[in-house]
Amino acid sequence: YPILLEIDDINYADSGSLSIIEALMDKIQTMKLVIVATMSRSDSYHDEMDRIIANRIVNKIETHNLDRNQTAMLIASSLHEDISKISDEFTDFIFVKTNGNPFYIEEILKLLKDKKLIFRDDHGSWDRKPIEEIGIPSSIGSFIKERLSSFDDITIDVLSIASVIGYEFDVDVLEAISGIDNNDF
Repeated sequence: YPILLEIDDINYADSGSLSIIEALMDKIQTMKLVIVATMSRSDSYHDEMDRIIANRIVNKIETHNLDRNQTAMLIASSLHEDISKISDEFTDFIFVKTNGNPFYIEEILKLLKDKKLIFRDDHGSWDRKPIEEIGIPSSIGSFIKERLSSFDDITIDVLSIASVIGYEFDVDVLEAISGIDNNDF
């Protein structure tokens, strides 16, 4: 069977981790293996990566932030609204605040809905508070902190531990590591 190995943020990998990846690639040349590694353009790039990927089949796919029009399209799609009903003022506001980052745009829209800063009016159309009343966290990190601020301390502790365990894990493992009964999660 083919194997897919996905590595997020490979730019944060240390030399030891990169050596393991290289050894893995060398040892299993006869296997059907695809490695998908992600990294941010703004982060540092290991020169060691050039050496590791030399003489291997590599496809680089660069992604870019959305432009203003694409941002308007994503807003309209996320709100299930016709693009002509999304005001230029709101589009510009979201575009400037998010720099066209699609993840950030979608999360900001969820936050604005949760805080009832954007909402459906009595006729079912989207409306919003005045722009000057809409506060958006200045970065994805601040956004995540704001989202987490609504959780109690136990939930924060459990989420912190779970984030280290990985995307999928057994609840019993989380309970054993955290020392918190899973009924309290």
